Amino acid sequence: MINLNLANILTNIAEVKKSKPDNKTEVLSLMKAARTLRDSPEVVEKIFKGRGPEDLVGIDDYCHGLIREYFEKGNIGEYEQFVSRYSEDLVKFIRVTGLGKKRIFKIYDHFGIRDLEGLKNVFGNDNESKAATFKTVSAGLDRDTINPLFFERIQKSLEYYISLEGKTPRWPIEFFAKAILKQLDGMRDIEKTRLVGSVRRKKVLIGDMDILVLPGFNRTSYDFNKSRRLLEDIERLPAIKKLVSVDQRGNDISAVYRTIYEIDIEIIIAGAMNWTWQLFKTTGSKGHFMALEEYIRKNKLLPG
Repeated sequence: MINLNLANILTNIAEVKKSKPDNKTEVLSLMKAARTLRDSPEVVEKIFKGRGPEDLVGIDDYCHGLIREYFEKGNIGEYEQFVSRYSEDLVKFIRVTGLGKKRIFKIYDHFGIRDLEGLKNVFGNDNESKAATFKTVSAGLDRDTINPLFFERIQKSLEYYISLEGKTPRWPIEFFAKAILKQLDGMRDIEKTRLVGSVRRKKVLIGDMDILVLPGFNRTSYDFNKSRRLLEDIERLPAIKKLVSVDQRGNDISAVYRTIYEIDIEIIIAGAMNWTWQLFKTTGSKGHFMALEEYIRKNKLLPG
């Protein structure tokens, strides 16, 4: 996960530097290094072990120095100076709006906005009409900074940004999931694993991971005691931070874990008799599944 944290920091530094033409070389360097960190996590370990930029593709002297500073101090001074004034959310929000750093920072400074809550207070006022909110927001600002079109774009961008809270792009989740599946498949009692839920449905943004597990002891009948002990054993895997909760239903038992990847994972222990049904149920969306259950009830398709 450290590679993604560093990639985000470098991307944010690049965003801050974009407004000055003299920074073009550094901006390109930062964006290239951020992409390298996202695509090649092993680069982080190489730099940590002392490899220089001359041995690395996509990391130049400037970015190598920033990454080394992060290892030595736990932060990057150049970035810390900036986020002391504006939160990381506000920097990311600039890219969402597409309205440019100068214009957005002028709006931030005009209203004293320092974090996402401050932005919501100014542009997310649900108690006023859009016309009234625009009149309040635009007072004291010229039309090149804020006009009805920019105002609406900021509001729509804010709604979109809020909808992303607690979600992660699918591509790093798939990478993390492979690592966890490998650890699960290495456990003695587990015969089969399947990635299900939002990742299997190829959703763009993922809130958490879901994995279906079939242990050998559930091949002929479902053993709740052994299934619970297996969930406790899974808590000791390297990727798991802690067990959050356990849920026992009529036909199975599952657990939610916090992982080292800063995303939760639910593991459902299935039985051989209902494996196909569980695979279907855990892959479909809740809305689709509820509609299917309603259809079955209305048309009396249940057995017996």
